[in-house]
Amino acid sequence: GELPLSDYLDAVKLILADETDSNVFAAIIASINYLRRICAAVGKEQYASFSRIASELLKPTLDKLGYESKDGESPQQAELRTSLLSTLGSLGEPSVLARVAELWKSYRADSSSVSASLLPALVEITAANGEAALYDELLAMRSVAATPQEESRFLFALAAFRKPELIERTLADTLNGKIRIQDAPQMLRALFLNPDGGSLSWNFLKKNWAQIVAAFPLQGVIRLCEGITALVNPELEPEIKEFFASHNVKGNEKALAQNLESLSIANRFLQREREQILRILS
Repeated sequence: GELPLSDYLDAVKLILADETDSNVFAAIIASINYLRRICAAVGKEQYASFSRIASELLKPTLDKLGYESKDGESPQQAELRTSLLSTLGSLGEPSVLARVAELWKSYRADSSSVSASLLPALVEITAANGEAALYDELLAMRSVAATPQEESRFLFALAAFRKPELIERTLADTLNGKIRIQDAPQMLRALFLNPDGGSLSWNFLKKNWAQIVAAFPLQGVIRLCEGITALVNPELEPEIKEFFASHNVKGNEKALAQNLESLSIANRFLQREREQILRILS
């Protein structure tokens, strides 16, 4: 939160000109996801504009790597491809979405046609752009999954859907027994981080807090509360702090304080950079 947006974009462009280290890209992608939340809080136009700029920064590296693994490729390169595919898909890069649609069709016809390293990103991106029919399809795939890993992949893909009615459906399932207690906190956290799920998740948490703390273990409550860091909105922050002042649980004090501080930092950055974001991204 210390570097102006224009300087950040210039720095990233220079860094990525010749960079292939997956660790460097991981740090840059994390910062891009952070800034997406900031820009979304400014407005839809700014969110769309930043997503386009971020795609332009990342796509050349994916184009160089290609969508298929190559002989002699390092594990780091495979990891980088998956990370770029996931990020560009979530940014709405048209060429990536078109390729993902082809890969999904191929995967459903023959599950061995897509490399295992690409599958998590493929499922997540497909879900993020899916409708109710795909939601039900993933539920069915979860029920016949061959391994616990497959079951988890199809389950948590449900958190990526962006239609409000599907987000609300998943939220309800975290407390009605359709999602196991050990999985529900992580699902709630993921729904907070969904670009279209923050407000719905916050309202759900407030309404059902007593049931949540009664049903979830302490570590689960701590985990799901990490999601509040995605609620970037200076006007909402006082409400969040007021709520947790009287609704926290014993053992969550330190973690909650850290999450609230992270939220405050994001809101301060937003307030400081709002005019520049409007100028650069409008």
